[in-house]
Amino acid sequence: MKKNVVGILFLLLIISGCVASKKMNNDQIILKIERTPCLGKCPVYTFEIYDNKTLKYNGVKNVPNQGVRELKLSKKEYTNLISRFEKLPFSRYNTEYGPTNIRDITYVYVTYKGKKVKMTQGSEPKELLNQVREIEKQYKLIE
Repeated sequence: MKKNVVGILFLLLIISGCVASKKMNNDQIILKIERTPCLGKCPVYTFEIYDNKTLKYNGVKNVPNQGVRELKLSKKEYTNLISRFEKLPFSRYNTEYGPTNIRDITYVYVTYKGKKVKMTQGSEPKELLNQVREIEKQYKLIE
């Protein structure tokens, strides 16, 4: 009898752990900015905003803050950040801008509500790159 109770408790613990981890993984990425490496000193990072107002940052190299950081945005911060991209004609953007097959060039990927745009520094669309730069400045993502 004792073994059955212990077995049932263990099974319930495993099941509840699985349910909790599934719940945590249901958060959707609303906005993702990623800078890729080059052969020089280009900043490399990912910046993600989730629908639950979580901001996740992973500074990989040539950035002031390396490693994974996570914080919860206030409703106002989240709304301000997302509204910047709501104002852009994101759905009309092409998927690639600038030269996209050069090995020694950093790429900027911006994914907003599932649509991914690949750009190089100085390419179009300027208003999108300007928003990326504003976020980099605001959150001190690059030096």
